[in-house]
Amino acid sequence: MSNSVHNLINIKFSSLSLEQKLTIKNDGRPLPELKDLKTQYKKGKNEYFRNFNTTLYLKNKWLCGCEIKQALFCFPCLLFGGETAWTKIGVTDLQHLNSRIVKHENSFKHIHNATNLNLLGKVDIRHQIDIGYKIGIQRHNELVDKNRYVLDKILNCIKCCGKHELPLRGHDEKTSSKNQGVFRGILDLCIDLDSSLRDHFEKSTVFRGSSKTIQNYLLDSILSVCRNKIVNEIQQSEFISIIVDETTDISNIFQLVLILRYEVQDRPVERFWGFENPNGHNAEALSQTIFGLIDPLLEKSHNRWPYTSGCFNEFGLWRIKSLEERFIATLRFLATGRSYEDLKFSTGIAAQTLGSIIPETCKAIYEILQDTYMKVKIMLYLLYKI
Repeated sequence: MSNSVHNLINIKFSSLSLEQKLTIKNDGRPLPELKDLKTQYKKGKNEYFRNFNTTLYLKNKWLCGCEIKQALFCFPCLLFGGETAWTKIGVTDLQHLNSRIVKHENSFKHIHNATNLNLLGKVDIRHQIDIGYKIGIQRHNELVDKNRYVLDKILNCIKCCGKHELPLRGHDEKTSSKNQGVFRGILDLCIDLDSSLRDHFEKSTVFRGSSKTIQNYLLDSILSVCRNKIVNEIQQSEFISIIVDETTDISNIFQLVLILRYEVQDRPVERFWGFENPNGHNAEALSQTIFGLIDPLLEKSHNRWPYTSGCFNEFGLWRIKSLEERFIATLRFLATGRSYEDLKFSTGIAAQTLGSIIPETCKAIYEILQDTYMKVKIMLYLLYKI
């Protein structure tokens, strides 16, 4: 069997026996001189001719030629299938040959075919597989780095709009629109200034990051990161002040806005937590909405007291009650018999909070000391009647 490009094009390499495949591999790639392969091109008013140089065979171990078509081909892709220009038609443009060689050499299909040709007929393939695996990881990591770079630029555009209190979206975000919104305008400016970003938006068919759905996803992700940071800061703080106020959006829809105030490194800070649309305008609906906002915050905190154990006092300050404070308040109640309204002044705890703390503490005292000091079962009834 003649190992020429013309014959390799007309046979199906995958249908050959292993011996025939090894014969073609051992015979090597055809390296004709291709004396008739020339390219004529103009530069200014002058015309030039570029002839093929056989030194390209030495530089590119996969390159081969066809005397009949007077064209260049890829030897691994001829055997295992690949881009039509390098397997069926042949490359004859010598003026742009170097750029086409680099592009084809870095293509995934060529790397895969070259690896298959290298592994053909070898028993111990662990080393070759390891090389192919490393190449795959390297290409994947390069793609990840590129996507992260693009995503970072998009996030910076969103943060810029938020920092200057600018709306992201416009009324008409179509490509033909003259006013697509602030976010699209900033993003277009970055695309003009950044060639990598421009290349991504021109060639990407999967992710662009400019649609309204992606904008909402990115905003939710930013909010999630900010809330996690707030929770970590609150875990290091003893006092929390919760500020709730009314606001309306552009469509005059009533909303509650929640602000958290606490200390970070002995300095007071205020953090925005979120908006919420209450189900009603009465006290019960508003309180349920507020507790619905702060419940996830308390669940993530290592101070896992229920919200009834620490409520708002006259100054709007919410404090996580320690075991010592709960026990002292209970002893004062048992010793004096004063009402919760009277005790709130001496303990600094709201009356409704005392109504939760004192029964819970009495129950805990009874369960611990009942076997030694409180053997009368009727005492349990008395404790729950407090």
